[in-house]
Amino acid sequence: MFTKEFFNQRSFEVVWAVFRVAEYIKREKMREVLENKALEYIYRKDLESLASLEDVVRLAVNIKEISQINGKVILREIDNLRQAIFDISAHQSRTLIEKDPEKAPNVETIFSKPPVLASEFSKILKEVSFFDNNHKNNPAMPLEKSGKAEVEKDKENSQNFEVVENNPAIANKKSGNVNSVEDKQMAILETIKERVFCRLRDLIALYPEMSERTLRYNIQKLIDKGLIERVGSGPGSFLKLKKASKLAKKTAS
Repeated sequence: MFTKEFFNQRSFEVVWAVFRVAEYIKREKMREVLENKALEYIYRKDLESLASLEDVVRLAVNIKEISQINGKVILREIDNLRQAIFDISAHQSRTLIEKDPEKAPNVETIFSKPPVLASEFSKILKEVSFFDNNHKNNPAMPLEKSGKAEVEKDKENSQNFEVVENNPAIANKKSGNVNSVEDKQMAILETIKERVFCRLRDLIALYPEMSERTLRYNIQKLIDKGLIERVGSGPGSFLKLKKASKLAKKTAS
């Protein structure tokens, strides 16, 4: 069986031989057609162009423009090239069959998972809207009333934000040093502050050194301290700072 490299080499040799004998053809038109067919084959290297070249060579032999000896050699090599094309095509077909796409590795692991995809915002908003509607219609989940109690709560949250903003432990999050419980909570708090929507799976991706159990523990502690709140329930829930708009104004100033 011809290798691909040997097939290309033999194709070149056959075309070269055709050009050598074409120099001695008396009929100019015959020489031109033979050379053109040889060039067409060396460019395409397929059965159709090879068959066209063979036909012109046979004609030239029959009208004695190519000697019987040279014609026999060239036609023999053309036949060998034809068989090589069949063999290479069959081998390529078998190779394609052996390459089962279902056996390819899962490329999902190649891609890093972004904290929040922009395409997911609309889905999250729908889930939050569904939660809010249930919250309003469920007597077991009363909404907070406006008035003095809410003003006092705003004041308390504002004080909590000042503690967060002035706490040097937040810097540990950026440096990757989140060893102590306080450092972990400050790092989580800073991450939630930087995102519009922050879900548990985002924190898991950002802090692989923390187990999911540890993350859940620290999130609950931050909720208990009144620094963050959970919006929604189930996979669609996310975390946010309480009164984040005030914090944003403090940061901008």
